[in-house]
Amino acid sequence: ESHDEERVVRDLRLAGFSEEEVFRRAAAALAITLTTPGVPMIYAGQEFGEATDKTVGWNHLNWSLLNQEPNRRLHALTRDLVKLRVAHPSPRGDELEILTLDESTGLATYRRGADDEAIYVAINFGRETLETELLLPAETTWHDVVSSTTLATPATLSLLPGQSAVLVKDTP
Repeated sequence: ESHDEERVVRDLRLAGFSEEEVFRRAAAALAITLTTPGVPMIYAGQEFGEATDKTVGWNHLNWSLLNQEPNRRLHALTRDLVKLRVAHPSPRGDELEILTLDESTGLATYRRGADDEAIYVAINFGRETLETELLLPAETTWHDVVSSTTLATPATLSLLPGQSAVLVKDTP
């Protein structure tokens, strides 16, 4: 999002997406923003799903959105992704390897960093549930920052339309 564009949540609602999918896609946009190279920029309120239309001039944020779900969950995810970016070296580096980019299904996966420091990201841009197996390098468990779940290797992900996963190796 930026001051030059409509807000993601607003655009998705206007396009007729369900509320659940709106917030899955808003979470995916934040996951991409905070796990790709470069300086991440989050527009005011994007971190909790602000949905006001673009206006010229003063535009107050609706802070009361933080008192309801799924806005509160989106805010917590943003906080977790920012913590990951600050604490983990891979999201801050320049290395990015595209593992999957399937335009027919809408599946994209990429790796940030190398070896034990790598994180893996999967996004379902499509409109159908997709399954994908990520070939993670270690026989260990991985934590999905987005869903707060733990996966064992090899990891098979089932991603709903608009859903994303950000996998980080669990530390003992």
